[in-house]
Amino acid sequence: MPDFVKASRRQCSNAGMDPAEVRVPSQRMTEAELLAKRNEYYEILEVVSFFSDKVLQSLAGTPILIVISDEKGYILDIVGDETIKDMIQKLGIEAGVRFTQEDLGTNVISLALQQRHPVNLIGDDHFFEFLHGTACYSAPFHYTDLDNLLGSISIMTSLELENSLFLNMLSNVVDSIERELLLRKQNRKLDILNQIMLKRTQNAIIVTDA
Repeated sequence: MPDFVKASRRQCSNAGMDPAEVRVPSQRMTEAELLAKRNEYYEILEVVSFFSDKVLQSLAGTPILIVISDEKGYILDIVGDETIKDMIQKLGIEAGVRFTQEDLGTNVISLALQQRHPVNLIGDDHFFEFLHGTACYSAPFHYTDLDNLLGSISIMTSLELENSLFLNMLSNVVDSIERELLLRKQNRKLDILNQIMLKRTQNAIIVTDA
């Protein structure tokens, strides 16, 4: 178990948390706040959702859930297996809630955002017992040119399906997401520069087909 996971579990114990307790997130966006955040993240969610769908297609038949959060741990989208989705919704985990160590103990979303690298928690790596039957994997993603944290993408499945390849796959997906986001950002800058040049030039510009 990595030192940062041990440290997180110690912090939960020192805070007097009971591992047998079933915790629910206490921080939640309003519907209006969630809608505003999703609108702000529209392009990011579009890119992440494209690659999430690819993962789900490649693992068709495997019960997994993909969770997308912003940089503060607020859940923006949950897709995948309906049985797992129903289970976590009963625990109050749905779009708009915030994952924190204070509410959900040692968890992959909080750790991935804090550590800024891929993290996995298998079974009793989680602090709370109600998560001991799960295997969870998470990776943060950024705008790589600025190195600013945008959020995380996570995979949740049953403990019986635990596989280290999930974390490798997630890391590769995040690389693809970051390249696509950077490409779109660079294309927007080029488009703005082209518009400025077209508006300011006194020369005629003629564009032809082949």
